Amino acid sequence: MKFKQKIIFFVFVCFNIFIFQPLINNLYCETKTTEYIINSGDTLGIKISPAEELSKDVIVGDDGTIEFPLIGTVSVKGITKNKLENILQKKLSKYITNPKVEIIIRYYSKKQITLLGEVIKPGIYQYKDGLHLFELITQIGGFTPNAGIKNIKVYRGQQENKKIIVVNLEDIIKNGDFSKDFLLNPGDVVEVPKLPKKISIIGAINSPGNYDYTSNMHVLDAISIAGGPKFDSNLKSVKIFREYIDKRKVIQINLAKIIDGKTEIDITIEPGDIIVVPYKKIVSGTWFVNNILPWLSLITMLILIKGYTGI
Repeated sequence: MKFKQKIIFFVFVCFNIFIFQPLINNLYCETKTTEYIINSGDTLGIKISPAEELSKDVIVGDDGTIEFPLIGTVSVKGITKNKLENILQKKLSKYITNPKVEIIIRYYSKKQITLLGEVIKPGIYQYKDGLHLFELITQIGGFTPNAGIKNIKVYRGQQENKKIIVVNLEDIIKNGDFSKDFLLNPGDVVEVPKLPKKISIIGAINSPGNYDYTSNMHVLDAISIAGGPKFDSNLKSVKIFREYIDKRKVIQINLAKIIDGKTEIDITIEPGDIIVVPYKKIVSGTWFVNNILPWLSLITMLILIKGYTGI
């Protein structure tokens, strides 16, 4: 190997060891779920090595303790399994050389998953380690036809620590990429909303109102259904208001160009969209003649009468 190649190889190895690998490890640690706090009634699978004969499953008592060979009663309530592993290792080190303890929570006594909304079988389901959202919904029969899979809400935590996580399962369902499935925590409450089946079309439209949504509907289709634009509409600044996760975003589109033949810039409508066709700021001469001129003529006539009669 040439000297230059050796230098490049050495730099690559150093980068991998000191920069890239720690970065990957940090990312992995950050994506892990919040550690579970052990509760009374939980079943713990405790594996001891090299003394495998001590390995056993134990149930956390009502007082938050477990009984374990050699060390007797151990208080475990309110701590994480990682902390308990350290505690057991320290206590067992009096009897075993360099003991290693691995704990698996086999059963969560009070931790379940609650499914609400547009699923085939809403209800309460037992949590298991490594359970994912789409996996659970598939197991209980799937979604209803009206399910809004883009804005599923997961309520996590208790009281002041409660937070809402919005999950979009559309990518998983369309692309089959189950690596993106959402990892559930024990105690999560999942709400699958109902997909709105209406769109609203308002503004300078001949028949404004709410209309049924159909799949693959575009803006021009929606405007046509609503009777088309009025003569004083501003087709260059049509706006679509769309709910997106926890906020509403605005999409502007030039409908005039679409009508002229540039259909490639037309966009697909989504259920719940509000389409606003604004009026022109400067109105046309026809509108002036029909609406303003009669009033001006009347005012002029009254002024003439007043000047003639002296009233």
